[in-house]
Parts: sequence; C-alpha cells; structure tokens
Amino acid sequence: MRRLGCLLVLAALGGITVGIGMLITASRATAEPVRINIADLTARQIDINPHVIVEGIFPCSVDAIIGRVRRKDAAWMPAIPATPQFVAALREWRERKGSIDSFPRQPGVKLLIKSSNTSDEHLLSLMGQSSIQGMLVKNDIGIVKGAALKKGYPGLVSTSCILLHEGAAPPGPMDALGTFGLAAALLVGGLAILFFPRQKNAPMLAPQSASSTPSAPPHCTDPRS
Repeated sequence: MRRLGCLLVLAALGGITVGIGMLITASRATAEPVRINIADLTARQIDINPHVIVEGIFPCSVDAIIGRVRRKDAAWMPAIPATPQFVAALREWRERKGSIDSFPRQPGVKLLIKSSNTSDEHLLSLMGQSSIQGMLVKNDIGIVKGAALKKGYPGLVSTSCILLHEGAAPPGPMDALGTFGLAAALLVGGLAILFFPRQKNAPMLAPQSASSTPSAPPHCTDPRS
C-alpha cells in the first residue's frame, strides 16, 4: 500500500508540473494565431507567441518519421523555406521525373512539424500547404527518431530544431484547473494511504487462564444401579 501511495503522490506532482506549464503557455499564447514567416521564426526562436501560423514553408511529409510518444502515435517531418528558387526547382524536377521522391534533400533544416494524425492521406495533404497553424512546443522527437530522420538530411540536429505541433491550440484556464483538480485528488489519496494506513482487524479471542485445563465430562451413573 505504501508503494501505491508513493505512486499517487508522484503522479500528483507530475500533474501539478503539467498544470503550471499549461498556465505559462496560456499566458504567453493568444487565442488568434500570429502569422510569421519561417525565416523570421527560425531567427528569433525565443520570446514569441507560441500560437502561430508559419508561412512560406514546404513540409517534407514524404520523409516523415512515425513513432510513439506518451503512448500516442505521432509523425515528425522536416520543413524547409519554400523560396521561389526552391519551388521552381521542385516543379521542374516533378515535370522531368514524374515524382519528387528522389528530389535532393535541402540542408540546414531548423523547423520540424509534428502531427498527431499519422494517416497517409493527412501527411500527403500537408506537403501541399505553404502555411500551417499550430503551437510551438517542446522538442520531443528523441534521439532514436532524430537519428532516423538525419539519414535523409545530413547535418540535421533534430534536438535543436524548433517544433511546431500542427493543428494544436493553446490550453484554456479550465484545462489547467482540471489538471490541478486531478492532481489534488491524487495527492490527497496518496497522503491518506501513506499517513493513515488501513489497519487490519485482529481476530477476537476469549481470554484463557494459563493454568486452566479442560474439564472432564461429568461422570454418568446408571440409574438402575
């Protein structure tokens, strides 16, 4: 039971941390996303509204890496600036080759896009968008998935890239309050288990004298004698 109490307290502390992070994000983000060019975004990186619409990008969804984080599937893909020169070269390559699968990958990737929708249809639809709305979040691609992504993009340092969670919106105050409420319930339950353990009821035994011996049954006499 003590182990269960410790786990509940740790879960409560984690919930409190998440709730504080949600409040910080909510205080920095606006309900309406701010439009920003990918070049300006990668140059600033800090002190920016995390709720954005990144413009002038080309999501390389054909190179998306699919994995799991916090028991949920997700996809990570590089995003590069869609400059006029790049768009013209890509269009010419597609006309000559019929596909962009073998198109030379661009160096200097500084932005990764994370998608919670890992279906092929959705990932391919992202490739045709020049602007994507989402939240700038903590980079969670990890070393293993980052190494797999680096195979097609030499010099890519995935852990230092900005991460845009496409389609995400800033948390509201009620979301943070709900997280704090759940954390409080877990904390109370854990502390109750740790400091007020449930006592087992001992069986009640009738006291017996140490010198007492079981009495012999009374002697029965034959009434006919």
